[in-house]
Amino acid sequence: MTDASPFENRLGLNVRLRYASILNYVLNIGSMVFGFLFITLVARRLTVEEYGVWVMILRYVSYLIIPGAIYSYWLPRNISRGQNTSRTGLYTSIIFGLILVPFYLLMVQTVSRELDQPIFPLALSSLILFLEYINTSLGTISSGYAPQINGYGSFVLKVSQAVSAYLLIGFWSLGLTGAVIAAVIGRFCLNAVSLTMNRSILRSSKFDLSVMRSWLKASMLPIFTSITFSLPAFDTLVVRVFYGSEVPIAYYGIAMNLLSIVLATSVVSASLYPKILAKKNLEDLKEAIWLALLLSMPALYLILLYAEPFSAIFGVKYLNAAWPLRALAFASFLQLFSVLVWIAYTGLESADEDTLSFKVLFRSAIFKSNLVNLVTGFLYLVSLVAFSFLALTATSYVELWGAALTIFYTLSFVILVMLIKRDFGQTFPFRTLARDLVIFTVPAIPMCLPLLLIRVQIAEIFYQMILNLIPPVIASLLLYFVTLYAIEGKFRSTVRDAMRKLHLTGVK
Repeated sequence: MTDASPFENRLGLNVRLRYASILNYVLNIGSMVFGFLFITLVARRLTVEEYGVWVMILRYVSYLIIPGAIYSYWLPRNISRGQNTSRTGLYTSIIFGLILVPFYLLMVQTVSRELDQPIFPLALSSLILFLEYINTSLGTISSGYAPQINGYGSFVLKVSQAVSAYLLIGFWSLGLTGAVIAAVIGRFCLNAVSLTMNRSILRSSKFDLSVMRSWLKASMLPIFTSITFSLPAFDTLVVRVFYGSEVPIAYYGIAMNLLSIVLATSVVSASLYPKILAKKNLEDLKEAIWLALLLSMPALYLILLYAEPFSAIFGVKYLNAAWPLRALAFASFLQLFSVLVWIAYTGLESADEDTLSFKVLFRSAIFKSNLVNLVTGFLYLVSLVAFSFLALTATSYVELWGAALTIFYTLSFVILVMLIKRDFGQTFPFRTLARDLVIFTVPAIPMCLPLLLIRVQIAEIFYQMILNLIPPVIASLLLYFVTLYAIEGKFRSTVRDAMRKLHLTGVK
């Protein structure tokens, strides 16, 4: 048998990459569907107060996962550079998990006593914390050489979590405890898949105590970064302590879960960062802005128009969350640009984080950007405390919560734009942003027609609510994109290029 020609080898590689890309896309869509089903089931089966506790449980876990940044920061960097520290990372995560679980149990015991939240599901969620520590190591190991593994793991997590919730909550009526158990089962399955798919790289590595020590020694920057990004996550705890109820937290949780699905534009920021790192200029930022608006604005206007029926999907008890959903949707939209300008600013930094001295570090864009997040995050939490003393209804409070987030992201955006100009002499493309905002807003006018012509009937039954919502939503989206196609040449060329590529690859 003769060896295959380089062309044939290349062709085989392209075919594998093509089908891998298609499979990853399908997995992402499937993950979103099963994630939505899980959220809907939990929201419908739990009381509003119980769902608020569920949102807080996930936040409690996030508070104690911060130290995981010590190893998750370095793992992908080491592995992508050919240093196989995977087993050291996995063992370090297990050690961290075993150390932090007792602290977590003490924390939730205090929380249960002071906030009158059920102790058993809170204590049981310590298993989520331990499994999350393992997941942070396995996930960052995968991202260093095979990021598609995280796609498989995410799909398995969402499917197993949704199926478990259906049995535990829908069939056996275990309520909040069932939701926690379903989350544990989902993360166990996630780790099982990640461990299996990473077994080859784990086998070829060994635990190195000196590497673990070096990570701990250089932990200041990743911990500081993790804290600054995690500080706003204390908002639910602040609301519960000072407002005194889980109801606004439940409204907030419903809105943010829905927004995380429809405003899924993280792919833009993920692709922008390496380009700015390589070129050290903002020429790719204009394209990122256009793409971000294309992926987010249709969904944003859809939520603004159909907030009531979208809220009713989770149960008619959440109809009061419609206006809070609108407020938080606008805040999440602004968050996207806050993230883009943060990436632009940190990407322009020429020094490498792991070689910075303390003196240089404090003058770097990396430190300054984290400081901006720290200050604005603190002001955000202070504003939530102040709102708690205004004797507002839960609905009004969450609307102000959305306003506080809007101010938080706007302030961060403005400061970082000024720092880009001062530290690197480059300007944010405001003209491009203004032009694109107008272009993507015009199609929202005909998008309103189906809502005026088709009355969306609110229904208690989940499937009926979905069926009532689908026709006007599809009609609105069609009108939006047809109008956009007519007025935006760049969108027309993008559609034509996509169709041409689909034709060339044989996708029907």
